[in-house]
Formats: sequence, structure tokens, C-alpha cells
Amino acid sequence: MSNNEPYIFLLDLDGTIIGDCSYQCDIYNIQEIIRKNIILKNGNIQLGNLVKYKTLCDKMLDNCYNLQSKLLRPHFTTFMTEMKKVFPNSFFFIYTASDKTWAYKEILIIEKQNNIKFNRPIFTRDNCFKDNYGNIKKSVVKILPQLLKAIKMPKTHSIVNNIMIIDNNPTFVDYTDHLLLCSTYDYLKFHNLWESIPQEYTSISELKHFVSRLISNKKMYIKNNPANTIILEKLHKWLYRKYKKINKYNKKFENDTFWLNLTTLIKHHNITSFNKRTISMLHKSI
Repeated sequence: MSNNEPYIFLLDLDGTIIGDCSYQCDIYNIQEIIRKNIILKNGNIQLGNLVKYKTLCDKMLDNCYNLQSKLLRPHFTTFMTEMKKVFPNSFFFIYTASDKTWAYKEILIIEKQNNIKFNRPIFTRDNCFKDNYGNIKKSVVKILPQLLKAIKMPKTHSIVNNIMIIDNNPTFVDYTDHLLLCSTYDYLKFHNLWESIPQEYTSISELKHFVSRLISNKKMYIKNNPANTIILEKLHKWLYRKYKKINKYNKKFENDTFWLNLTTLIKHHNITSFNKRTISMLHKSI
């Protein structure tokens, strides 16, 4: 089999390529509320201040996905680089159950911060479906026409030996022999969300409600009279406990080598066909 044939890596995002991005999703939602109020020209708050905080949210998100951050699973960029050498005509598609707008934004940041590029289209929740129990499922057959179009192959082209699916959940209803299940990467990148919120946030009804929800979910602390040193002491204790808990949780993911091990195995065994036998061998070896 020639390595000039197209090889498809169909990759999940959350828990596979990146860790727990819940705080980053919150920053994005805060930014979207601010953006809407810039468009609406909310008279209760200075426009310049809104623009400043929208830009600040962008910088925060950039920093969350850069090379120094562990939100991106270790060695993933190495995997992409090495696979392109082994399979010169390789394609890397994202298939995530995440919301389309957020997934597009997040992937653009990942690409920019890590100097990588995924193939288009990006497949999101819009390309998934729910089974009879309400569980979100993915289907290669459902997206196959778009995949073949993207790799410039005819509709009759068979990808049966040329596709590897990598996901941390068994959500696929077809091509399951091509699914390499990986352990879940759940590294959590904490962010003090108050840093992304304008002081006059109570003037924006939607943002006020969003902040209240985050506080009740213990993702933010109550911020009353920050000039009071007793209140400040409580705030710093809250942050200390939060960081300590998250740092302890993250320890199990700090030395993750899934992508490095997969790269090594594919190269070592000179794998040129992705089928039930090779996928099973990889799964047992990782």
C-alpha cells in the first residue's frame, strides 16, 4: 500500500486532544455577553470598558492554549508532525460533540498558539445525533461525503484501511473497528473568572445572572466590599483552597504520554493499514 494514499485521522477534542476546558468556555460565554452589549451599545456601561474586557478575554483564552499550558494534551503536536512524515498525504479532522460556535473559536486558538492546522470542515454537535436514550452519538457514515470531498476523492473511494478514529468515549455507531479508545485527559486549567468581568457587570442583566450561576456552582467567589481586609482574607483563602484542590487533581495528568506512545508504536511497527487487527494491537500496547 502506497503512503501517497490519503490517511484520515478523525479526532475527538475534549478529553482526547485537550483537557477540561470548562473555565475557558466560561470566559468565552462572558466575552459573548460583552460582545452583544457592545453591538447593542448598552448605555449603562462605558463602551470603551466593554471593548477592553472583550480584548482581555481573547488574551486570556490565548494564554490558556499556548505551548506552556497543559490544557493541550502533551505531545499532541509531535504526533501530528510525525504522522505527516509517515503518511505524507494525511488529514486531521476534528469530530467533537461540542457546540459549533465554541468549537470553531477554540480550534482557531489551538491552531494559532501551537502552530498546527486541522483540516476542514470541523465536525461538531451539528454533525452528531441522539440515540433513543438521549445520548449523543457520532457516525462516520453521516460525515463520509464531506470527508471524501475534503480529501478530494470520489464518492466511491473506500477508506476502510485508511481511517483511524481516536476518542476517549465509545460514541461511534459505525467504523467501530477503527476506533482507538484513549484514556481521558482531564487536566483542568483554572482561571479566576472575576478577572474577565467589568466592575459594572451588574448593569448588564445577562452577565449578572451568569455570574450568580457561576458563584452558586462554586466556580467563582462572592465579591463584596473588596476594600475590607477581612473580606480579602476570605477571598484569598477561597483561591488558595481552589488552587490546592485543582493542583492535586491535575497531578495524575502531568506526565501523560498517550500521544507520544501512539506515535512511537505506529513508527516502530511500520503500520500502513488501519484495520481491526492494527487498531486492536495499538489499543493493547498503549
